[in-house]
Amino acid sequence: MKTTNNNRYFKLGVTFSDTIVSLLIFATIAVLIIYMVFRLIGVYVNVLNFNVQAILHEMAFLVVFVKAYRLMIFYLESHHVSIKYIMEISIIAPAVEIIFATANQSLEVNLLFGFFSLANLILYLTFYKQLCTADENCETVNP
Repeated sequence: MKTTNNNRYFKLGVTFSDTIVSLLIFATIAVLIIYMVFRLIGVYVNVLNFNVQAILHEMAFLVVFVKAYRLMIFYLESHHVSIKYIMEISIIAPAVEIIFATANQSLEVNLLFGFFSLANLILYLTFYKQLCTADENCETVNP
């Protein structure tokens, strides 16, 4: 009888913590959307000033935000995180900073970003099939 009672409290605790985490993710999504709107306003200001490098950096940065948005929506739908999405963000985010904002960091930081992005890309390409077998929502492309 004690085990059944403890199991019920455990399930209640898991349900409560899952609800809290889902609410936090939902709040993060809302903040991310608001932040993306402000970044789009920044793109519009850069278009008016005809600052091409800033426009490209902002647009590439928005691509990273869209990937993060997809990751959070994926978590809310399935309650697990796809390693494929995490690896895509870990490849794209440092590459965006290297390509469009090289002057904002020191050479050492840019080299670290480059190494990290390249290492993740190699791992992603090497283990893509294994990543897809671990994730039931993965879509493989057959040549």
